Amino acid sequence: MKNARERDMISAICFEMEAAGLMNEFRCIVIRGVSDYADSHKNDVWHPYAVAAAAAVAKELLSYLEASKTTVQLSPVAAALEAFYTEGRRLAIQHISGQPLPMSHCFINLAVVKRSQHVSKQPRSRPERPFETPPKPKRILTEGRAGVGKSTLCKKIIFELIHHHLWKDLFDWVFWVPSRNLRRKSQTMTAYNTENMFYEEYFSQQPDGKAQAHALWLTVNEPCVCEWVLFILDGLDEVSREWDMGTPMHEFVSHLLEQPQVIITTRPRPSDHIDIGAVDLELEAIGFRSKQVKEYIRNTEIVPDIGVSREIESFLQDHALLQSLVRIPIQLDALCYSWERNIWGDRPQTMTSLYQSIVSKIWRKDILQLGIRDDQGHRLTEGAVEDIHQLDIENYVAKEINLIEGLAFHGLANDTIEFQKEDRASICRLLKQHEEELPRMSERVRRKVSFLRTSEDNAHNSRHSLQLSASDLPRVLRGTLFCQALDTRQASSL
Repeated sequence: MKNARERDMISAICFEMEAAGLMNEFRCIVIRGVSDYADSHKNDVWHPYAVAAAAAVAKELLSYLEASKTTVQLSPVAAALEAFYTEGRRLAIQHISGQPLPMSHCFINLAVVKRSQHVSKQPRSRPERPFETPPKPKRILTEGRAGVGKSTLCKKIIFELIHHHLWKDLFDWVFWVPSRNLRRKSQTMTAYNTENMFYEEYFSQQPDGKAQAHALWLTVNEPCVCEWVLFILDGLDEVSREWDMGTPMHEFVSHLLEQPQVIITTRPRPSDHIDIGAVDLELEAIGFRSKQVKEYIRNTEIVPDIGVSREIESFLQDHALLQSLVRIPIQLDALCYSWERNIWGDRPQTMTSLYQSIVSKIWRKDILQLGIRDDQGHRLTEGAVEDIHQLDIENYVAKEINLIEGLAFHGLANDTIEFQKEDRASICRLLKQHEEELPRMSERVRRKVSFLRTSEDNAHNSRHSLQLSASDLPRVLRGTLFCQALDTRQASSL
């Protein structure tokens, strides 16, 4: 205000000059601590106190306001990451039959096991301060038995994130890290960090993949961005004892576990070889609820024959033990797929006969997949396979059963559900030493059979056991001896 008459008219004592015009450029609030407000009112001694007063007011005001998001978006990198998630069958959920399962039919139920005392159970009806929001869990541990849907949960999160903008107000970057993909790393590696993982996991097939990985690494390490990054570490139990303490890979996994925002999935109680650290929320994946089991069975896209669905429901009502087993999605899927109405005039009456029926139905499907031939050398047709009696099924796939049994018992003895190329070669060599007949093209069999699933990474081609069959219990002793021989051989080579 330069006009002296106007100043005198309103009796102005002082004017704000240092912040003049600031609010004309952008919307803001100016907070100043005043000590000198006119030539006639100088107070140099008060300067430090004025600054402290202004800072205190600013801090208090900011504590009442929700922080706005400030991030650096790298559109090409974000697009490449999304393309990685959506390419091929990476997010596909598959029935045992081989048919895709829509995400809308994926039920994942989580029960709260333990909650940090710093995390509110529910929003407060009357917060202490007007703009206060209850703290939200940032570090979540999800446990669950094999086949209950932990990896499905991770896939569903990524699916919802991409297609329905899940958590768009919480995270700019979400990284799904299947732990099994880290198992390829050697104990002897000299260094490994997040940039290496970004390249190998997401961008290795891109022409400028290393540049994209480096740009992404720089971005997520920015102080203003790191709070908007979520890591999903899927299957911690698969790597909890993979590397010695102090090795680069052990340190890297520990680094992932220390992230401020992380979701960890694992089978119950992984070993303490790797420290998970403090978590805000501990959950358990509990499978289907009773109502969801019924909805699944009655879904005509899954069980087209209403009569079959009624028979399955009736069977479950008569067998209380089975009711808890089919809460695990993979078990229920196997039951629905394998149920055959009025086959030879009977239906399963015991758990053993039910399991035999499931295994028999899966092998019937695989006989067609494998192109098995009869004694005359003719390839078996679907009609011919359906005419084979359940007790005769094994005669057609004896060699294939030997192979799957070898993998299964190795998995039972070593508490693993994944078989790398080296594992498969060792198991085949030992089976041959025990004079077990094996199929000529073992790798082809592993790709075709429904008892194993192939990982998405075709370059490394690991196999995962779908279900360790209990239908061959008379062979347990032979399998146990085989595993002991394998363990002895492995120990002697160390």
